[in-house]
Amino acid sequence: MCSSFFSYRIFARWQEEAEKLIYACQTLKEWAKLNYVMKYEFAYYHYPSEMEDALYVILENHLCLLKTTA
Repeated sequence: MCSSFFSYRIFARWQEEAEKLIYACQTLKEWAKLNYVMKYEFAYYHYPSEMEDALYVILENHLCLLKTTA
């Protein structure tokens, strides 16, 4: 019997869904809330470094986009 636990956060599907959430933010307030949640995620759950880096870049890029449209 396999009793090893692994997190769903390692799967590409999780990253895709997180990216959709980021892109769905239409205001700086929505982005700030999601950014807070993502910082918590990164601090308390293991993410592959490539996934964490990619999500962080997408967060920052979307922030820049929101700032230019505000």
